Amino acid sequence: MDTESAMNMTESVMNMIPYLHFTGGDYLVFKALQPDSAGTLTAASIVLICLALVERLLMAARCSLEARWSKRLSNSEVASNSHQPSLLKVQEYSEVSETASLHTVPPFTPTHEILRGFIYALRILILYVLMMAVMTFQAAYLISIVIGSGLGEMIFGRFSAIKHSH
Repeated sequence: MDTESAMNMTESVMNMIPYLHFTGGDYLVFKALQPDSAGTLTAASIVLICLALVERLLMAARCSLEARWSKRLSNSEVASNSHQPSLLKVQEYSEVSETASLHTVPPFTPTHEILRGFIYALRILILYVLMMAVMTFQAAYLISIVIGSGLGEMIFGRFSAIKHSH
């Protein structure tokens, strides 16, 4: 590390305010993003609200997809098992199936797993960006993230509740 970069890092650390504040000038994720006026601070807050909304949307989308995949899997199991010749075998199978289904893992379906992984990675990226915004101690950012998360839960929360209702 050369002297110039060490001085630049020292200056940026000295400019950080270590308590909640509403003053501008904090870096937001990148060095190029440094809202310092009321207008740019408002725009950054709106972007953070939208990011928090998108995070809740992705969570709802994942839960809805998993509910759809689970329903499709259970429908295919019922259809494949509907060809049992006798009632006794059906009763025996349903008893075994009930206990077995409590301990089974859904089959590996590459398209489902890739999509699940992509959604998860995107959510984590957004959550880390939001965390970095909160770590600036800029109160407007914190309030924006809380508002965006609350709005997102109000709008999309019922979709993520589908997963937990079964």
